Amino acid sequence: MLLSTFMAFVFNQQNIILGYRATMPYLALIYFFILKQAKVSYSFIEKVIWLYCIFYIFIWLYALSQAPDVLFQLDMSKDIRDNRGFFRLFIPGKEFIYGGLFLALNYYFVSRKFKWIIISSAIFLVIIMHVTRQTIFFAFIVSLFFFF
Repeated sequence: MLLSTFMAFVFNQQNIILGYRATMPYLALIYFFILKQAKVSYSFIEKVIWLYCIFYIFIWLYALSQAPDVLFQLDMSKDIRDNRGFFRLFIPGKEFIYGGLFLALNYYFVSRKFKWIIISSAIFLVIIMHVTRQTIFFAFIVSLFFFF
């Protein structure tokens, strides 16, 4: 990804920031493999997932409070609309929400503490408020799979 960003800059005079913004959705996966390669403990990876999940939710709530002004999107020229009944924001990094959801569900099944059901329900509500039907559906199916 870094090489393609550099090559786009050299041969097409594409802005490096634009290339970086295009790769941002994939950086969460890269972070995971970097941490895995460095032989970091699973508890540290869980903490990173929780940190990014909470950080993303706060950024998302702040951007939602400022809607319809665009604050944190990949394409800053694109307007956000509420044509689905809720403002649909395109903030990079929402993959950590799914990691947080599945970690909370896993913690519930390991510990059987009710607080993890509350946390996973709150995270699933944030996923629903993103109003992306495919991700809502697949998060629901995988969560349902956890229960069975």
